[in-house]
Amino acid sequence: YNVYNEGPSLSKESKLFAFIPVDSKLLENINVTYANTECKLRDRRHNEIQPPQATHNLETEKKLLECQARGFCDIFECDLPKGMTKEERTTLHVQFDFQKKNAKLMGNVLKFKIVTSICTMSHSEDEFCVNKGQMVLQTTTSFEYIRK
Repeated sequence: YNVYNEGPSLSKESKLFAFIPVDSKLLENINVTYANTECKLRDRRHNEIQPPQATHNLETEKKLLECQARGFCDIFECDLPKGMTKEERTTLHVQFDFQKKNAKLMGNVLKFKIVTSICTMSHSEDEFCVNKGQMVLQTTTSFEYIRK
């Protein structure tokens, strides 16, 4: 993801949050970095930040991995620096490995969708992940297991 300050003012110190669904059988080696710095994994017991709600309809033979509630996802917290100029860009990387050897064991499920979300704090208040589509971005990654 490209992260930038829309301006016109310099950015305030802030946070960016990445929500990754938890499934130890299907997702491994989860890594989130911002500007080449590892983001901090938050404790799952803290409930002050709820994941953005995803709305996806699934066909049969599909498995959806998404953050439905706090306990269903890992939240990574990234520090956004103070003083980014207008249009200055940095990079957020969200990476994970999909375990096809475990997908193979899931019977009739052939297609998998993984929904990740990123969001920022409000610039005017200390609100996290303000919805209405303004500060939340969701990405769906699809995998299909083809049986031979």
